Amino acid sequence: MMGVEVKEGLKDRLKAMDVNKLITVVIPTLNEEQGIAKVIEELHSLGITNILVVDGYSSDRTVDVAKSLGARVIYQHGHGKTGALKAAVEHVNTPYMLVMDGDYTYDASSIERFIQHMDNYDEIIGARIPVDDASMSRLHRFGNAVITKAFNLLMNTNLSDVCSGMYMLKTDTMREIDLNTSGFDVEAEIAAQIASIGSITEVPINYRARIGRQKLST
Repeated sequence: MMGVEVKEGLKDRLKAMDVNKLITVVIPTLNEEQGIAKVIEELHSLGITNILVVDGYSSDRTVDVAKSLGARVIYQHGHGKTGALKAAVEHVNTPYMLVMDGDYTYDASSIERFIQHMDNYDEIIGARIPVDDASMSRLHRFGNAVITKAFNLLMNTNLSDVCSGMYMLKTDTMREIDLNTSGFDVEAEIAAQIASIGSITEVPINYRARIGRQKLST
C-alpha cells in the first residue's frame, strides 16, 4: 500500500501541474459495480477528478455508483471495448487521455510515471508487474508474452506488455487512428497503429487481482 505521506506528496505534485486540465482518465466499464467505486476513490485520493466512465450498458449498478462519486458517465456505441474508446475520444477535451480498467487491477498512483514522458510519445503503455500470484495466472502471463513477442517482431518495437489495459495516449493521435477489432485485443491494435505513425514506449506499473467477475477469455 502507498503510504499517506507519499500519496499526499504525489497529490501535491499532480495539483501543481494542473493534472485535470491535462488528462482525462477514461474507464470503459461493463458490470463493474464491485470495483468501480474503489477505482474512482483511489483517483480522487490523488486529486484526479476529470474521470470519464464509458459504460457498455451494464446490467448492474456500475453507472449509479460512478455517478454518485461524481464521475462523468456516457454510454458507448459500437461493439466491445473498441466501441467504448471510440465513444470516449468524442468527449475528451484534454491533450491526453489515460485509459484504465474499472476492476481495480491498475494502481492509479502510477499516473506520475506516464506524465514524466507524455510530451515525447504518442502512447505510453503501463507494463504490468503482478503484485502476487493471484494478480495474473501463469497462462495469461504466457499468452501475453507470446503476443508481445510477435508484436515486437512485426512492428520492430521493444515492448514487454502490449496487452496492458492501462495506457496514456495523445488525444489528437487517438483521433487519427481507425480501430476495427471489437475484442480485448484492441490494445494491441492501438499500439500497432500508433507504432506505424508515431512514437511509443512503456513504464512499469503494479498490477493487482481484479475485483469482480473476470471477462477476459483465456
